[in-house]
Amino acid sequence: MSTAVILEVAAIGVVCAIAFNIRMAAVNKYGMVIHEFDPWFNYRATEYLVDNGYSKFSTWYDDKVWWPLGRPVGSTVYPGMMITASTLYKGLNAIGITVSLNDVCVLIPAVFAMFSCVWTYALAREVTKCRISAVLTGLLMAIVPAHLMRSVAGGYDNESVAIPSLCATLYLWIRSIRSETSWPYGILAGISYTYLVATWGGYIFVVNIIGVHVAALLFMGRISDTVVKSYTAFLVTGVIGALQVPIVGWAPLRSMEQICPIGVWMVMLLMKAHSLVKVPRKYRGLVWNSFVAIGAMIGFVIFSKISTGEFWAMSARVRALFIQHTRTGNPLVDSVAEHRSPGFGVFLYYLHSLFYFCLVGCASFLDYPRSNGKIFVVLYFLCGAYFSIKMIRLVILFAPAAAICGGQGLYLAFGWVTRNFDLNSMQADLDQQQEDDKKKKVDKSKNKESTPSKSTAKEKKKKIEQIEAKKGSVGEEESMIDNAITELVNDSKETISEWFNDLGTTKHTVVIAITVACLFSMYQFGYHCFRMSHHLSEPQIIVTNQNGTIMDDYREAYWYIRDNTPEDSRILAWWDYGYQINGVANRTTIADGNTWNHEQIALLGRALILPEKPAHEIARHLADYVLVWSTRHAGMWGDDIAKMPHMARIVASVFSDVEASDYSFQNNNEPTEAMTDSLLYKIHSHGIKEADPPAGDLTLFEEFFTSKNKMVRVFKVLDTDKESKNHPVGSYPPALQDVVNEIKPFGKA
Repeated sequence: MSTAVILEVAAIGVVCAIAFNIRMAAVNKYGMVIHEFDPWFNYRATEYLVDNGYSKFSTWYDDKVWWPLGRPVGSTVYPGMMITASTLYKGLNAIGITVSLNDVCVLIPAVFAMFSCVWTYALAREVTKCRISAVLTGLLMAIVPAHLMRSVAGGYDNESVAIPSLCATLYLWIRSIRSETSWPYGILAGISYTYLVATWGGYIFVVNIIGVHVAALLFMGRISDTVVKSYTAFLVTGVIGALQVPIVGWAPLRSMEQICPIGVWMVMLLMKAHSLVKVPRKYRGLVWNSFVAIGAMIGFVIFSKISTGEFWAMSARVRALFIQHTRTGNPLVDSVAEHRSPGFGVFLYYLHSLFYFCLVGCASFLDYPRSNGKIFVVLYFLCGAYFSIKMIRLVILFAPAAAICGGQGLYLAFGWVTRNFDLNSMQADLDQQQEDDKKKKVDKSKNKESTPSKSTAKEKKKKIEQIEAKKGSVGEEESMIDNAITELVNDSKETISEWFNDLGTTKHTVVIAITVACLFSMYQFGYHCFRMSHHLSEPQIIVTNQNGTIMDDYREAYWYIRDNTPEDSRILAWWDYGYQINGVANRTTIADGNTWNHEQIALLGRALILPEKPAHEIARHLADYVLVWSTRHAGMWGDDIAKMPHMARIVASVFSDVEASDYSFQNNNEPTEAMTDSLLYKIHSHGIKEADPPAGDLTLFEEFFTSKNKMVRVFKVLDTDKESKNHPVGSYPPALQDVVNEIKPFGKA
């Protein structure tokens, strides 16, 4: 083993250590705590899987959520992460390493982040063929906030396991098209993709970006037998594997979001068949027109079948990527913060100064020798950047592309600086410049003859680049698009080179300035990553105020409910908090963080935004207690009062008698009369002297618990209906039918 290989392996080991340690900030501060909302559902589901096995898990109908309907968990979740955590927990304990399930779930994001770094390093190594650039890529992937945001310890969410499998799938895809004998890696890419499908809904991006890559290769005339075999192996293996995941079902063959890669595959096979069959020149036009006609007919049939349900239209979340945010038509989707469009500022927040190095690296991949792998990275970078701008949650999809382009950009930038930053040569150039100035005064014409013209130098450089271009494209058919890119890159390089050479002695000042700028920006980037690692690691379930005081009101409230209420108690709270109530308080909820039942979320929202008496007519049949977040009493304004306009829009989308505009804040940030009359406001501010305006008295609800810092309030529902509570799970109790009959399924209201 050579010294270079040993150093490379050691460097990747250091990168993995950095990736793990930078994600442990929350554990070091708060201990082994699971964060946020969704991770609590994931933990509870994993716990059920460990206790009951996969057979029961796959058919689990949970009657403690979405009461009184319940939820078929086994067929509505991506089980990959739960299976992974369960396997690790059982495996570690089997070999004598005693560890709790909670600790396994807390540490999985930090551990799997190391795998993400290794796979991203491998992808960069495959594309760039450069050790230094690949190691820099791994380092950037370890610390960039775009990756940190979903991979800190305690953030036991699907992305923490999905991103490593995403990176593995992309690496195996690029590896499969390296040479004529490498196509079997396409099968491994399909297997890795299957694991990704079982883990996270973001798998749709992966299959589509690979499809876009193949489509680009078709247009650029770079399709080879290896690409055909690799794509076929990947797509067939991946689709068959995806069909085995219960929540996915037939979506790979019926969803508009996933049919396009199959369409690309069919076009590729048709073009390959056309190239193998020698068609007389006079019939070629007829053949191509036939292909186009058949394709148009297939497309027409697919779109016509959408209305019948045989093919599925795009979901609201995917549709939101192509239209202006808050106009998806679904107020429930629009109310979720992570679905919002952050705009260009997302790059400065999650990439900081690295973004500018990303641009350099991305542009360099268009230069010769151009490869299919480099074309893929450029497409990945552009698509990832677009989706990051459209939805903040998808920034994590952009992280691997940003790390690869950023690593290459850093390598090129500091390589250029190293070549040009030479103090001896700078002094020599200054002396030479002074000597040349003297000679020009003595014999101007002689100096012109001895100096090669710019046009001559330009012609020589062009010839060299043409030779390199031929070497880089041996065995590949050049297309007009490929040639246009080459010409654009060459012209840009010549323009920059001429500008730099024309600077004369000033160019040394430019080199020094660029060197200082690069070093300073990397220092700022490193500091930003360190600061962001602590910020992103802060758990939502425990907060620290501006004075540094830890406020544990949420768990305090959940623990109080767990210890002081009957086990069959039902808690009515806004759907955001359902996962935590189930996971920490171990009590039944009316809705949780899943958005599968829009109408029931609207029903519980109606109980919160109506005045006390009509709200009680709903609540007494649904719940025993009402829980409200009231964090503005502790100086944090993002509580349930702030969410009430969103609640009203969701309610109005189902109940026609509710006017969403009645629930809004006036110009002076004061709530409207409808808001202050609501049950939510009265529970939120009941008995609080500082409340402005003051809340009225409650006669049908009784205060049960208020947390230490008044961040959570729980009220008991008086005169609950026992018949409704004893009603079998699976349908609404008869006493609620009048309200339920007012519901118009979303989209028809």
